[in-house]
Amino acid sequence: MTDVRFITVDGEGEFAIVPIALWNSLVAKAEGVAVAGPVEAVPTIPSRVRDDVLDGVHPLKAWRRHRRMTTAQLATAADVSASFVTLIETGKRSASPQVLDRLASALDAPVASLENRTARPENASRCKTCGRESNRC
Repeated sequence: MTDVRFITVDGEGEFAIVPIALWNSLVAKAEGVAVAGPVEAVPTIPSRVRDDVLDGVHPLKAWRRHRRMTTAQLATAADVSASFVTLIETGKRSASPQVLDRLASALDAPVASLENRTARPENASRCKTCGRESNRC
């Protein structure tokens, strides 16, 4: 009855396979448990945006294309200049938190999804010892 099996990925437990009787028992016990607070929906990223970002497109540009907006349309909706949008999308400038909020609102996108986590600081270089991008190792 408790023949639980585990699936590991890279040595870490990822999934547990449990007999249906145990599963049903756990579900029945969980039904009476009160949730501590409201459960917020986790925003999802459209696959087109995700794929573009994985291909190296700046997240802002990926969202803008997904929403079928021109640079000028996004700029007007976010109350910034079109040239500033282009500078952000090309990684030449970064947006302040206030501007990111306005861009996210105009795109109906989560603010965190607009941050370019792959951007490389202009003063960063590759370490000659380990090869990582870093100012120092």
